[in-house]
Amino acid sequence: LGFRLGTCLDAPILWLSTSLRQYFPLFLFIFHLTMSVKSMLPTCLVLSTVVVVSEGTSCLPDAIAADQRKNLTFGLSDGSQIDLPLGVWYIGWTSGDMMCEMLNIVASEVLGVQTKSIRGGSSSLQAAYALNGCETPLDAVDKGCPSTEPPYTEVHASLELWSYHSYQLLIEQENSWSKAEALGGVGYKGKELLFVLSQNREAALYDAGLALEFYRSYNTSWNSPWNYYLSTTQVPHSLLMPCDQTRVYDPSHSANYLKVTGDAEGVEIASDGTVNGKCTNGTWWVAPGCRDDHSHCIPVVTGGTGWGLDMMMQQAATYNMPVAFATAASWGDYLAVPRANSTLLYWWTPDAAFADLTPMEVTFPLHDPLAYAAGDKRTAMEPSQLEKVVSKDLAAASPLVYEFIQNMNVPEGIINDLVKQAASEQHRTNEELICEWMKGNQNVWRAWVPEKTKCVAGQGLVDLQGAFVSNRSTAVDCEWCAAGRASLEYEDVTGPTFTCEMCPEGQNQESPGQRTCEDCKPGRFSPVKGNAQCAECEAGSATGLPGQIECPLCTPGYIASMPGQLICSPCAAGTVASKEGSTGCAFCDRGSFQNSTGAAACIDCNDIVLGSSSQRGSTDSAECACSENFFMRPSEGCTECLVGLVCPGGNEPPLQQEGFWSDIVNEAERTYSVYKCRNVFECKTGPLGSCAEGRGGTACNNCLDNHYPSDNGECSQCGGANVIPFVGLAVLLPLGVVAFALLLRMDASKQQLSTLTIGMTAGQLMTAIQALGAMQQLRISYPEPLKSIMGIMSIFTLDLDLLQLPCLFSQDSPVTKFALKLLAYPFFLATLFAVYFGMKALRRPLDVDNLFNLNGMILFVMFISLTLAVLLPFQCQWNPNQTLSMATNPGLVCLDSPDHIALLVLAVIGTLVYPLAILSWAIWATLQFRARANSADGVALLRRYRFLFGRYKPDRYYFGVFFLFRNGCVAAIPILLVRMPALQTMAIGIVLLVGFCFQCRLWPWRTLSANLSDLFIGFLLLLLIIGVSPMLDVDKDSAGRLLGGLLTFIVISVLICSIGALGFAVYRRFVPANVFGMFLCHHKAGAGALARQMKMSLKGKMSSPVFLDSDQLEDLDLIFDTVRSRTSNLVILLSPEVLTRMWCAGEIVTAHRNKIPIVPVVLDGYHAPDEDRIQAIPKSWTEEQISTLLSFDITTDMVEDAYRYVVSLPTIVMKRQEDLDQKEIMISDIVTACKLSKMAGFGNSKKSSVGNAKRVPEVVISGAVMDVEALAACEICQQLLQQELQVEAEVVRTATRGAEVTSARVFLVLLSKGLLEDLAFAKLLLTMLDPAEGDPPEIVTVSADTNFQFPAGDFYTKLEREGLNAPELGPEEGPRLSAAYRSLLSILALPFSPLGSEGLIEKQISEVCRRASKLLQTKSSRKSMRGSNSFKTSTNSASILQTSAEKEDGSQPAPPFVEVAATELNEEELVVAEDF
Repeated sequence: LGFRLGTCLDAPILWLSTSLRQYFPLFLFIFHLTMSVKSMLPTCLVLSTVVVVSEGTSCLPDAIAADQRKNLTFGLSDGSQIDLPLGVWYIGWTSGDMMCEMLNIVASEVLGVQTKSIRGGSSSLQAAYALNGCETPLDAVDKGCPSTEPPYTEVHASLELWSYHSYQLLIEQENSWSKAEALGGVGYKGKELLFVLSQNREAALYDAGLALEFYRSYNTSWNSPWNYYLSTTQVPHSLLMPCDQTRVYDPSHSANYLKVTGDAEGVEIASDGTVNGKCTNGTWWVAPGCRDDHSHCIPVVTGGTGWGLDMMMQQAATYNMPVAFATAASWGDYLAVPRANSTLLYWWTPDAAFADLTPMEVTFPLHDPLAYAAGDKRTAMEPSQLEKVVSKDLAAASPLVYEFIQNMNVPEGIINDLVKQAASEQHRTNEELICEWMKGNQNVWRAWVPEKTKCVAGQGLVDLQGAFVSNRSTAVDCEWCAAGRASLEYEDVTGPTFTCEMCPEGQNQESPGQRTCEDCKPGRFSPVKGNAQCAECEAGSATGLPGQIECPLCTPGYIASMPGQLICSPCAAGTVASKEGSTGCAFCDRGSFQNSTGAAACIDCNDIVLGSSSQRGSTDSAECACSENFFMRPSEGCTECLVGLVCPGGNEPPLQQEGFWSDIVNEAERTYSVYKCRNVFECKTGPLGSCAEGRGGTACNNCLDNHYPSDNGECSQCGGANVIPFVGLAVLLPLGVVAFALLLRMDASKQQLSTLTIGMTAGQLMTAIQALGAMQQLRISYPEPLKSIMGIMSIFTLDLDLLQLPCLFSQDSPVTKFALKLLAYPFFLATLFAVYFGMKALRRPLDVDNLFNLNGMILFVMFISLTLAVLLPFQCQWNPNQTLSMATNPGLVCLDSPDHIALLVLAVIGTLVYPLAILSWAIWATLQFRARANSADGVALLRRYRFLFGRYKPDRYYFGVFFLFRNGCVAAIPILLVRMPALQTMAIGIVLLVGFCFQCRLWPWRTLSANLSDLFIGFLLLLLIIGVSPMLDVDKDSAGRLLGGLLTFIVISVLICSIGALGFAVYRRFVPANVFGMFLCHHKAGAGALARQMKMSLKGKMSSPVFLDSDQLEDLDLIFDTVRSRTSNLVILLSPEVLTRMWCAGEIVTAHRNKIPIVPVVLDGYHAPDEDRIQAIPKSWTEEQISTLLSFDITTDMVEDAYRYVVSLPTIVMKRQEDLDQKEIMISDIVTACKLSKMAGFGNSKKSSVGNAKRVPEVVISGAVMDVEALAACEICQQLLQQELQVEAEVVRTATRGAEVTSARVFLVLLSKGLLEDLAFAKLLLTMLDPAEGDPPEIVTVSADTNFQFPAGDFYTKLEREGLNAPELGPEEGPRLSAAYRSLLSILALPFSPLGSEGLIEKQISEVCRRASKLLQTKSSRKSMRGSNSFKTSTNSASILQTSAEKEDGSQPAPPFVEVAATELNEEELVVAEDF
């Protein structure tokens, strides 16, 4: 676009040069503006090239269509090819670009080559770099030339390159390679010299006959040529470049000028000898011909930095020419000055810049090459050769294009005419001008176009479709012969050429452009014509001859394993090839052999030895023998190896496999009976019947006589020291029993929790060790050091091998060992009795309960070992000989060996005596726990079961049974699943996981440390069973089937359970269940404590829970809904006030109207209301209470109806003054009336026959026992204390019973309203604190009634003076009563709310128990300190009198809860008390 617009600007420039010449300044301004715009348009082309691929409109009428033109194919050094269009580099000036346009048209439209026009160049050097493969030839600094010769170039031709050879030499010096090739000149020469414009020349010729085109016409000695030119003063100074920036100041140029001309005045010589030209006004260098008169100087303006100055300065000085030389400041100035001034012109041809001015060259003497070589340039410059340059690979890629360029020879006249036309018709493009010329001068350029069917060697004729043809009749072009063809010479009337003929069968040609075909090499063949490559003979065929059209197949016994083989190879001995054309020899199968080469079949070993086999690929008949896993039997031949035997192959007897023992039944017939051994150490690999050292018998079961089991399954010889372990145990066991018995003499109530934690953790550790012993029964080969550790711990699992018993009894007898295991506990029990009677004889008797507890603890801790020991005879496993033998004594065949029969009898007895009896005993005791915990004598009996209940929290008392059951499962699983070893680890893992989950959920142990210890031990056991599972020795196939079925069952069960749970949830959504079996409707003040006592008694003894509103404080708004939808029975505790309570009325109405069964329970003081009373009750309520009921849709009429219904119902009478056993019977009757299921035995309590009168409880509880609610509160405390402390507590109501229990350790008093006026309590208090009865108990006071008020001072004064005005409590007992009450009420009372929620009661009772526990432990130490405590009971009458005297003096007693002795409460208890 830039070139086209620039050309369009040339027409107005010419008009301006002629029309505005007389207005020089205006002309000059307009000309400069126009030329600047024109010069800026192609600026982008200087920075980068513009590529145009030939397409669109064609020039010639018979042009080849654009879609039929082809790219050139260039071969690369690696054998590959690349297709590219012909890249034509446009040189950047008119004449050169016209030549490139001519090449472009001929190549694309005549020769059918796709072309690519690359524009943007402006010099021959750039074209040279581009033709040599440099990527950025326009860059002034980096041309982008590769470091090595490029494989191809994208520029393939450029025309009219000036000074090409010097440029090419420079490029080769820089890169040491060349990719370009010069094809000679374009036909015309390039000239650089002075030109005279036509107007000046014609004026001088017409005026004076002066020929200004001849150099001598400028000699000032003869002529005045300046008359026809403007002077230098008329050329604007601003258009010229300063001399110091031009070649005038080039020292080498100036020195050469001085040397040639001797004109010293034209130069300046500096002090350092540097020679520079001398300029006038800084811009003009003046020749000697006008140096004296500058007005006679003819201006000559050149371009660049002084093009041609060295030549023109020498010529002007030599030929006395009146000229002055200057250099234009820019290209525009260079073009403008000659047009605006009558000047001489430095120019070159062919060129269009000044062609419109028709300049004529100034003739100088003929060129002297020798003088020019010496720097003398006074003669004319030699015309330059303008080169045609192509890339070196163009000849191979397109011989026609190459030949056309080579043939191009454009006469000078033609190019000059074209250039002049371009200058005069600047509105037309070069392409248009060349196209026009080519259409009118076809005779000229077609002579340069080579014949298209004149193919060169390596090519062949092709038709319009590009197919190779054999003659010129349909040929239109030449193409390089493809692979598989050869270029053959062909001649007809037109002349010689070449055709591409297909290679015949048996020959090929891999490379394109070749003249001959080659025979296929040996091992290859070509079955058809025109193959580029001969195919390799396929595997299984071969040929050793060249030029073959097929490869024959190998005969049987011979092979060709690889493609392209020359011969078939014979199969080696031991291998055969049964088919023709085999590619490999097959080894003879097992049971066959072949001893010759080239064989087609193997020989069967059965033909040599019956049933024998051989190794694969055997080469000799001697190799026929029984194969691996088979052994030779004379009568049967080769027989499959039995399980437990090792058959390495051959005809020798088999060996014994590790872990198995074989009995030789018939050596001649090789009949064997194989047993599975106890482990792999006792039965070694080797000859049949081999045992570890010192072992013998069936399955190496026993040690030899006078040998005992040692390491690695071996037995060692007995010595004198080997009886020491047994004797040591017999001595140490009684000592240990004595030590434990003495330790257990300590009162359990005095033991700290840390001591209890040690015992619990030790028991857990023993259980874990026994669980590890049970895991030893699994089929697992434990790695070291785990194996050694578990072996050491086996002593705790009754492994008597550690006692080296065979050294004591001389023989290793399984029956003896088992009998001793069963007698281990009787031996311990006998030792325990011996210790008991021995201590009794020493008058230091042991407590029977402690001994009983010790016995139970041993049975509990050793449960796994005992269970495992008695079950071992039932652990029978299959032997390979299809018999069953004991896993622990594999030499005893189950139900066949006499020893095993004896063991079974002992095992049945042991099972009944140990695991079943122990578990049944524990279950029975657990079921009795609730009933016994709530009775005084029951607690005494439960002390004997501390081993079962003492380790757990009271509400987790049942965990001992679960613990035993879990341990029993761990012991039984290896026995019961002995024939399914794959399930053993899973089953034990499930049991441990269930136990782990229950332990986490229940958190049963009494201390945090014990819970964490059990948690950690359970986790480690789980981790162990998971870790050893991969080591389990099982048959993978059977284990896979078994586990697959089990896992399938588990997956299906998960789905069934999920669906069932979902269905049950949907069912419960529409049919909700009754959550509470019993709803206790009561008046809080009249029967609140009784309701709490009933709920406590029923806890755990019936299947459904009991609703008590004090435990559901957050749900009071929903209380009626609870009765309506979540309750099975409404139990009304009919105290005198219950029917007057508005909330109770609402509950009764709700139950009545929703047909909820109602069970009335009549309490003391209740009288059934008559009709008048029923109608009067609702009227006593306030409007607010009635409105509250109405908000629940309950009216007073409904209340009256419900009350009438209640009165009509049968009732159950509860006498609240009865003892606990009788109350429990009455509560059981209530459960029966509600038709609820209850625990067996509940309600059948009978008074214990264990002599209550003779037993002294640890804790005595009392209060205002004449009040039924206060009595219920005392009994609640009794039950909770017995459960928490597991000590005997008793509610004492009379002074008579108080006199029998004064030796109790703690006296717990519940402070409630009316306590101080209760005569029975006053007598009891005096009795408990009477010094005559012995050391009085420690007192703990509990505030159980918010209505209790501490008395003022006058109460004590009146009490001392009058007493309680009752028999035996008159004035004479006043001082004692006053002192007793002062002592009682001076103690800090702990809070207790029997009417509160269950959680609050548990928290309060825990604090009471902590206080009582400390007093139980420190009672003896408090005796010595009691005299210093002002609030303690006085032990003599003087103290009482002193107290009375203090009162008479008017002093007031210390207010309660203010002063507390330091010995009574520790800091922690004070904080707790303050919180309450």
